[in-house]
Amino acid sequence: MKMGFTTNELRILREIAKGSGKRIGDIASSLNISHASFSRTLKSLKKKGLIETEKRGVSKHVFFSETKHSTLLKTLLTELAHVKFEDFLTGSSLEILYFLSKSPLSRKEIVLHTGLSQKTVQTKLKTLREFGIVFSERGFYRLNERFGLLKDFLLEFRRYLNLKVAQEFAKDATILWQEDEEFLIKTSEPKESKNFFFALLS
Repeated sequence: MKMGFTTNELRILREIAKGSGKRIGDIASSLNISHASFSRTLKSLKKKGLIETEKRGVSKHVFFSETKHSTLLKTLLTELAHVKFEDFLTGSSLEILYFLSKSPLSRKEIVLHTGLSQKTVQTKLKTLREFGIVFSERGFYRLNERFGLLKDFLLEFRRYLNLKVAQEFAKDATILWQEDEEFLIKTSEPKESKNFFFALLS
């Protein structure tokens, strides 16, 4: 499962970070997002394990979930409330930043790791450099140490998405090993599918 945010997802997350348990209707109105688009976006954020909703009386409220990656993102958005993350964290930017959070990479290595086109990587890196999220040194790109919380979030978000994919395959799945989008799981009943293959461990 690929990592990524849409502009509306980031706008909504930043709004939720401003106060705990905000009314859904108030957020939609303040951001001027249509009801249909807002509902789709909330569903997507729930699937990513970032938010929960709760009905209180006649109104519905939304808040950050208690997952580790959600807590990290909430802290990031709260501490850097002045930063418009929707200006540079949309689309494939998270995939690029994830790999840079692990180690410095050349542009060619980023293309190989992400599977993105050279043009896309070049465009995204240009934007990320302009916002000071990454910087280049001797042909290698690095994540700015000032965004340590972003690094922690990216690594934890990847772990969450891997576990979600594993548990969609088998509800009792536990991850024994993982590296990026590849992982080894243990289940009570061995089985196979298009993306999962049976393996014997010695």
